[in-house]
Amino acid sequence: MDGLTVELAKVQRLGILMGDSDGGHLAREFLVRRAAAVDRVADMAEGHPSQVAATLTDAIDFARELISHDFINGTTRGPLPVDAPCWTDNERGYARQEHRAWIIEHEV
Repeated sequence: MDGLTVELAKVQRLGILMGDSDGGHLAREFLVRRAAAVDRVADMAEGHPSQVAATLTDAIDFARELISHDFINGTTRGPLPVDAPCWTDNERGYARQEHRAWIIEHEV
């Protein structure tokens, strides 16, 4: 399996685990890693324009879910806060910042 496929499987596992009664602490990790993985998929998307557009829309939507979570919970880890004006039209950029911070924090 390539790295992206492995990461997508780990994200799916996190999604299952966070749904358990004692898995709530995994929610942010799931949101960060899912946004980052789908962002990578969107960067590599090929094929029919509607499929590429759907993948891009998913990447933006997942990044927005992360932004919403961080805004509500004050859980930004990267250098620029979630409410910084630069993220207004750059949701995927925020997800990338937060994924980099997650990697550094977890020494991946």
